[in-house]
Parts: sequence; structure tokens; C-alpha cells
Amino acid sequence: MAGTKWGVGIFCLLLALMSASALVKVKVNTEDANLKETPEIGARTIAKLPLDMILQVEAKQGEWYKVTLDLEGRRLSGFIHEMLVTVVEEKPVPPPVKVEKAKEAPAKEEKAEAAKEPVAPVDKAQTELLADLELQLEKCRILIREERKFDEAVTLLSPLSARTLRIADRDRQLRMTAEIFLLKGMAQAGGGDDAAARMEFRNMFEVDVPLAKELTKNIYDAKIVGLLKQAEMGFLGLTVEYALEVVTVPAGAKVKVDGRDLGLSPAAYKTESSKALVEIEKEGYAPVREELVLSEKATRKEYRLEYRTPKMTIASDPPGARIFLDGRDIGKVTNLELPEISVGEHTIRLVKEFYADWEIRLKVAEGDAAHVVAHRLVGTSYAPSRKWGDPESSLLIRPAAIAVDKSGRVLVADESPEKVKVFSSSGEPAAADWAAAPELKALVRPGGLAVDGQGNVYITDSESHAVWTLNRSGRLELRWGDFGAGDMEFNTPTGIAADAKGDLYIVDSGNSRIKKHTSRGSLLKTWGGAGSENGHFLSPRAVAVSAAGDVFVLDSERVQRFTADGAWVAGWGQQGTGEGQFNNPLGLAVDAAGSVYVADTDNHRIQKFDGQGKLVCSWGAKGLDLGMLDRPCGIAIDDGGAIYVVERTNSRVQVFNVGSFALGASKR
Repeated sequence: MAGTKWGVGIFCLLLALMSASALVKVKVNTEDANLKETPEIGARTIAKLPLDMILQVEAKQGEWYKVTLDLEGRRLSGFIHEMLVTVVEEKPVPPPVKVEKAKEAPAKEEKAEAAKEPVAPVDKAQTELLADLELQLEKCRILIREERKFDEAVTLLSPLSARTLRIADRDRQLRMTAEIFLLKGMAQAGGGDDAAARMEFRNMFEVDVPLAKELTKNIYDAKIVGLLKQAEMGFLGLTVEYALEVVTVPAGAKVKVDGRDLGLSPAAYKTESSKALVEIEKEGYAPVREELVLSEKATRKEYRLEYRTPKMTIASDPPGARIFLDGRDIGKVTNLELPEISVGEHTIRLVKEFYADWEIRLKVAEGDAAHVVAHRLVGTSYAPSRKWGDPESSLLIRPAAIAVDKSGRVLVADESPEKVKVFSSSGEPAAADWAAAPELKALVRPGGLAVDGQGNVYITDSESHAVWTLNRSGRLELRWGDFGAGDMEFNTPTGIAADAKGDLYIVDSGNSRIKKHTSRGSLLKTWGGAGSENGHFLSPRAVAVSAAGDVFVLDSERVQRFTADGAWVAGWGQQGTGEGQFNNPLGLAVDAAGSVYVADTDNHRIQKFDGQGKLVCSWGAKGLDLGMLDRPCGIAIDDGGAIYVVERTNSRVQVFNVGSFALGASKR
């Protein structure tokens, strides 16, 4: 750039020396024209001159007129560019006559020689210089216009302007120099450096304005035309305010220009810069980010936003289910994100061995954000993975209920001296003295067992008609209840469950009702009564609460579903040995997906239902072998989905997981 400025300075000097003196009057043709202290674009402005003001020119230096004038009581002397004025009167001053000494008359031979036509000598160095420069310029034209190798063109052009100073022919010198600046500016613009391009174009105008206009008259590229106009305005010292209106289809997109938030489209923006960075965002559409070159004072830019095909996340618990899209196996499994999905209706189906197939139909519309399809798969086949206890051991005597806490501890209520026994998830005894507190010796016959989210343990005593609360360490915290039918009384309480809030649901079996208490024993709600109609019970014995807060109650023949306040929702089952029928069922549990498990005690099996009572699967048959059951009486489910079943006759715990068919299992 230093070389460029030096070259421009040389040309200004050449033009100054070559300009003929004249007596000229000029008229200002632009509002607020700048009167400069020195003949340079960047020089200090002395004053702003009004339109149509007549100025007397003292001299001309290159493209600058030197003028002296009186303005608002001040005597000013400075320079104004020729593009800002129009010549209204010009009187050339003849150059001074050069007086020479008289010479003696030439001899006869000299006269004859003088009469011959003079022959200019050929300057070989100039010819070679011009030919080489023209060759270099042609290479640069090809690099820019055809090969688009902009950086290479800039490198080749940079030293050429200094070489043009050696051209003797002034017209060819100006033309070649101006074209160097033009080509260099086009290369800079092609490479994305608009600021550098404007500077090169401005250098071209400083060489010669008419020549610059001639060289650029056949350029139609909108970006180059805009940069040329900005360079010319900058050369003239004029400031332009650009107005930009951003319009989007559809409207209502968020618009930012140069980092400034303009709200929703359509939006307006004003700037003195000829460049503007436009950013557009609208949910469901591809974002826009574009750098504009503003060539007009007022620009209206319309953007037709492209609909962004939404992504879709498909997940399952557990993962690894095959994904079918509109009936076609896409060869992928959950969990993943599909890169795009077309607008319209689609069917998503998930298939995984040992789990029920699941299907959903959804509609994808233009403008939708990303879709998320997530489902907890329902196991349809269970196999035993481990067990502990047997009829011959004293590990369990006569178990009645089972529960699993958040840490994975397994608690079993047992009619043995310890009353409550604690195991690890693998069956190892844990905290042997956990329930050995003296107070628990009064616990006669545990009927139900529950654990809340804080690890507190709740036990019903069917013999003393009371509820016991133990802390996580097994120490007695609270005991309430007496025999009877009053608000704080029970008749043979059996099942018990805690909801997410810590409230308790207690099966008051002898009174054929459900009682809802706080964890401290205060009564909140009571519902039920003896009978077979909806909302009544025939010897109720177990209760469970889903993650959604639904309350399921098991009696001697069926399962009924209630809201947390006791409103009846649904019910299913009857006495018998067929699918969906029960024979003295004693245990009940609900998993994280809302599936309901029933310990069908005297049918020696576990039956699994969805929340509406549709049978999902069943497994078990009477026996002692692994996977067989003998009077299962309690069920608990841990956070990983493992199912713990306690058997009264076999005096053991078996753990089942989704997998190959257990003995007697059936898959639906």
C-alpha cells in the first residue's frame, strides 16, 4: 500500500507540473462541498461551500483548484476538487515569449540538412517495458476473470504501479496505472476484501477521473459497481447514509444487522457504512447470514426463507430398538437423531426382542421445530437372574411383603423374630441388626411394607392394627393406629404404598377401604366399602402408586384404578385361572412405565398388565426350580426394571429381568 500511495503522489506531482496556468472562474455544483487545506482527499477541511457559489481560481494543481474567497467575514485560501465545481469562465494566459539570441545564418550545407524530415530514434527500453507490462496485465485479467485466482493476481499486480513511472508516454502511463488499480480492486473484491477493493478503486479515480469512468463503463457486476460508486464518493469527500429495509417471506423473522437486534421483519436500518451484515432467524426455517454491499442510498432486500426440514430424535428405554419408518426398516436402532424427515404424516415403530412392539403416528408440518419421539418399552418376556433363600433354610421364615429403596437395598417383611430383613440387590444380608431395635419386638405380624423417596420405611401390623414408621437406619420414629373403624383406626391393615409426596395409602382390609394419611399419620382421605361394584372392595389386600399418581388397589378378584383422591377410573379381573383372572392374589406393583404386576398367589404366577388392564404377559408355574413359583405374595421393582418376587411357600426371593422366556411364560 505504501508503494501505491507513493505512485499516486508521483502522478499528482506530474499532473501539477504539466497543468497549464489559467484564469478561471468556477461554480460549486454540490451541496456542502469541502474546501481543503491542501490538495489531498484526506486533508483537513477548512469550510463547507454552498451550492452555486462562484469562485475565482488562482491556480490548478492536478485535479485541484486553488481558490481564495471571503466567507462569513473571513478570508480563506484553500483547494477544491474539480469534480465539485463546474467551470463557468476561462481565459487562457499565453505562456511568456522566450527571447533568444540571434544566430548567424547557417551554412549552405546546414540548411540542406535542416530541410530533411527528422526521424525519432527508437527507444528499445520503452518498447520492452510496455510489452512486459501489457503481458503481466493480460495474465492478471485471466487470473481474475477466468481462473478466479484472486490472491495470485494481487501478488502479481502489486509491484507494477511503480514500474509505470518509467513510461515516457504520459497517456499510456495514466491508462496503464489506472487499469492496474482497477484490476487489483477487482481481485480484492473477488477475494472478499471489500475495504481493500474500495481503496484500489479510489486510487484509480485519483489517477484520472474521466479515464477511470471510461475503464469501468462496461462493468455490470452489481458488487463491483457498488464498490466503484462508493470509492468515487469517498474520493470526492462525500458522506452517504444508507437506508436498508429487510423483508422476509414469511414475515415475523428475527432480524439483526451488524449485531444490532431490529426485532421482527420487516425491519429498517440506517448506516454510514457501505457494508452491512444481515442475520435472520425464524423457528422452523434455515437461518440466513449475508454480508451486503450497499451501492444505493436506499436498498430493499427480500429474503425468501427456506423451510428447514425438521430433525427427529427417536429414543427408547432400554435403547437398541430397531426403527421402522412408514413400514420400512431404516437399518438403525435407538437412540439416535434422524438428520431430516419430510413434511407429512409418518408412522414410527420400535421393535426389540423380549419387548412389546410400539408404534406412533405423527404429523410433520412446515415450520415445525425438531420432533422428539421417546418411549419406555414394555417387557413381554422375563427370565430369572438370581435367587436367595429356600424352604430348608432359615433365611426367611414366612415372608409377607417386599420393597426396594432408591439405593438398591431389598427389604422383606417376615414373620420371624427380626420382622424386617435387609439384603443387597444380589441377595447378600445387609445390616443384620437393622431391625433389631427393642421397640420392634412389639411388631407381631407384618402385612405390608413400603419405602419412600427419603428411605423411610413403613410397615403395617395386621395383628396390632397399627402402622409403624422406621428411619433409614431401622429405628422406630412413629407408630399410630388402633383397632376399629374410626379415622385413626384400622381393622387388619395389609398393603401400604407411598407416593412421590410421601403421602401413604393403606389397605384397611377388615373395613374394606383405602385410607390416605400423611407420613406423620394425619388422615387425608378415605374411600371404599364392601362390595363388588366400582369403587368397592372384596377383601382388599394390596395397593401401589404409579409415577403419575394413579392408585391401584388389589382385592380378592380384581384390580381397580383410582385418582389420588379416590375417584374411580378403571377396573379389570375376575376369579379364575385363565388369562387376566386371579386366584387369591396378594401382591401388587407398578413400574416406571405404568405397567401393573399382580402376584397371582394361588395360580403360582405373575401377570403383567398395561394401565388399562390389557394383559401384556405372564410367567411362572408351581415348583421349586429356578423360574418356578410357589405362592408368590409380594412384588417390588427397582429403578433398573428388575422385578423382585417373594414366595411364601418357597421362603425365597427371585429376581427376574427381561429376556428369554421363563418357565411357563407366555408372550403376547
